[in-house]
Amino acid sequence: MQQIIEFIQLHALLCLLWVVLLVAVIYSFVMPLMSKAKGISYQRLTQIVNKEDGVVFDIRSADQYRKGHISGAVNVPQSQLKSGPYAAYEKYQQLPVIVTCDVGNQAGMIARKLAKSGFEKVFYLQGGMNAWTGANLPLVKK
Repeated sequence: MQQIIEFIQLHALLCLLWVVLLVAVIYSFVMPLMSKAKGISYQRLTQIVNKEDGVVFDIRSADQYRKGHISGAVNVPQSQLKSGPYAAYEKYQQLPVIVTCDVGNQAGMIARKLAKSGFEKVFYLQGGMNAWTGANLPLVKK
């Protein structure tokens, strides 16, 4: 026990960094479990869209959206969803909403904000459009 205390005293910065990293890892695992917004696969996305009339919010730039997007997806500026208000999207509050971006990290953050603001069923596409195109699923190009 004395050696542990001595190590902590000699390497306080290293120990503090270790504790911060541990908390960050725990937070990254616990936060999705507590959130109303859930990550889903591209298979589940197609089920929700086809069977539950789900709508896809594509938060990528307009140029990326035009180069290829999921059929029926609505291009919603990410900046608009980050700050709100969501009055323009109230018609989707009762429907399942799936948020997608390039790789899924921004979509998860936006999905959690939508869930907190009153959207009932909110999901985000894990892996984003990279997962969708990686599975050779169809894209609509405008």
